[in-house]
Amino acid sequence: MSKLHLILLYAVFAIIFLPGQSCKAQIDTKLPESMPRNIAIRFQENAGMLLDITKIEIQTDSTIIEKVHYKTGTTYKSFLTDTILLKELYSLFYKNKFDLIKNITPEDLVYDAGYENISITADKVLHNVSYGANHGFENEEDASKYLTIRKKIMDFYKESDK
Repeated sequence: MSKLHLILLYAVFAIIFLPGQSCKAQIDTKLPESMPRNIAIRFQENAGMLLDITKIEIQTDSTIIEKVHYKTGTTYKSFLTDTILLKELYSLFYKNKFDLIKNITPEDLVYDAGYENISITADKVLHNVSYGANHGFENEEDASKYLTIRKKIMDFYKESDK
């Protein structure tokens, strides 16, 4: 067999048997492994045309919750951030490689659709991910990662609302 045949045989083998070895698996998060001193995690839920908004901002030293509702007006709540809960939450962002989650936008937009958004600022890394009728995910794995982080933020919110 000539060298050209061996190269072609190797190329066919690689195409057929190695497609699962995606480049994405080799990309690592830019989030620092240990939680930085200054961090901000934000969650916003917006009901679209209906004025019903929840904003949660969790920082290293304080947490602020703002609720805006068309019937009850605006309420604010602020308190010291529980460092242990913040470290647990940050750990989820790191383990799920939040900064690698990618959104897709459908062709047909719903202009009055509600949505939610989670963002993190840690060191020099800033990343936003949205979810709703106009914001989907590139794959099921990204959706699962987003929902895992969202659940932890909502648990944090419910715990603080007591």
